[in-house]
Amino acid sequence: MDTGGSDAKIIHELVYFLTVVVGLDINYVKRDMDATDRDIAIKMFNFGKRETWEQVRLLCYHIVSPYMKKAENIKTFMPFEWDKKKSKEAKPLTKKEFEELKKRHGLR
Repeated sequence: MDTGGSDAKIIHELVYFLTVVVGLDINYVKRDMDATDRDIAIKMFNFGKRETWEQVRLLCYHIVSPYMKKAENIKTFMPFEWDKKKSKEAKPLTKKEFEELKKRHGLR
């Protein structure tokens, strides 16, 4: 399948982001970095920006709070993606799903 050079563009943009925005060495990015390193670098970059957004939220909340008719929690005032609790519980498989999984992997 021909992607019309879009893969090369994505790689170029990723290398640009990791070297210019994140500040990693270009030789490391091009030669030594693997997919796991890339994912960790992007995750840590985003985590660093989180503190800035928390400061923005706090400042906005304190500016607006005297004018709010009803008191509001800061996290409901300006919710972020990381405020949502992630469920760690796995949903149990039904008997049918379990049998399909066994069959797919060639188990008895």
